[in-house]
Amino acid sequence: MPLAASPTSTPLARAGLSLIEVMLAISVLAIGVSSVFAHYLTLYQMRGSTKAIAQVQDVLRTVFERIVAADGAVLNTITPFNQEYVFEWSRPRYEDFVDVAPADGQDDLGRGPCIPPMTEADLLSPAFGPLMIEPTGSEDIEVFVEYYRGEPDLGGPGTVDDLPGILDPTVLQDPGDFAARFADPDVRDECRLDPDFPPLEQVAENQTVLIRVLVRGNGRRAELFTAKRRLALFEQ
Repeated sequence: MPLAASPTSTPLARAGLSLIEVMLAISVLAIGVSSVFAHYLTLYQMRGSTKAIAQVQDVLRTVFERIVAADGAVLNTITPFNQEYVFEWSRPRYEDFVDVAPADGQDDLGRGPCIPPMTEADLLSPAFGPLMIEPTGSEDIEVFVEYYRGEPDLGGPGTVDDLPGILDPTVLQDPGDFAARFADPDVRDECRLDPDFPPLEQVAENQTVLIRVLVRGNGRRAELFTAKRRLALFEQ
């Protein structure tokens, strides 16, 4: 009489073993696909972050170059003919005023008004140059142009008598020290110039005006500093 087949040798048993192998293969494949997907997701997020940073830096560079190239004497000045600003984009726009704007439109020292920051629509407007030709694609761009006296509290002397040719007070000390001083709101309040008047008219001859251009948007912020000196009469 023939013996019964062993359970491990039946087609059903062999089929069950093959199913386990397929399940293991699918699991390995799923792990691999998940890893690849996570990698591409990270790359996509990094690309979006890089694009957001580039948009802010492009706007910052555009406005900053205009400030640097402009004659300091005409910044925030009004034409005598139509009472319009020579450079609308040069009007002071202080971040401190916007974030903590008093009800009467003045700051705590009675200076004002609190001019809102430039937006992308402003940068594209003919009234502002225009400063830009094509939109960045960001809807929350904010641009601030701020003027301060170049005083010791901001890292250097207000005059350049002792150091001819040194116009920017920020170069007279360590950048980290300057950043720490400028971060102090009391120092900014003390050195901030009145937005109602041209900045160079508020300092004495040979004194410098420190200018900060700040751009916020896409959850990022970037800033650059420069300085302009009020020339003596014999230099003009």
